[in-house]
Amino acid sequence: MKPFRFGLYQVDRGYREALAKVDRHVMPVPEDDAETWPPVWILVDFRKRAYCIPVSAPKEKHTAMKNLTDFFRIMEDGKCIGVLNLNGMIPVREDLLHSLELNPMPGDPLEMTQYKNLAKKQLDVCEKSRDTIRKRAVRLYDILAFGWAGPGLVARCCDFRALEQVLREYPQTA
Repeated sequence: MKPFRFGLYQVDRGYREALAKVDRHVMPVPEDDAETWPPVWILVDFRKRAYCIPVSAPKEKHTAMKNLTDFFRIMEDGKCIGVLNLNGMIPVREDLLHSLELNPMPGDPLEMTQYKNLAKKQLDVCEKSRDTIRKRAVRLYDILAFGWAGPGLVARCCDFRALEQVLREYPQTA
């Protein structure tokens, strides 16, 4: 497997729907990706696997939350600018990933420009924390795969092995 490029991506809609049928913890698929900005994922790879971790916009509740095994706050200058929900990470392969255009384009609505600027900041912070994010992903995967997780953590996380089976069976795209 060639190394994947660390970064922000969108994941194929049909594949996300297939995963959601197997595990209720997979990030919900909006009814129409064209009407909303599709979910953004950060790509990490480890042990010949590639996983995408959902990136969420900052919410008020994130201010007081601490980093946990399955949760990582994206902080800039002491302010939470987003979070990584490692408990919702999903296995991927290259043909299921779509690059994001993070540079504002002429004609982009103000909301889209602001969103792209926030996503660029989130990626910059995550780049600096790349090793930490990767180590957390590996640790969470191992804790769950080897049965070391308590019931609370298991209840919050995707079943990575079941999702890997979906990936193995999912058809390759062009």
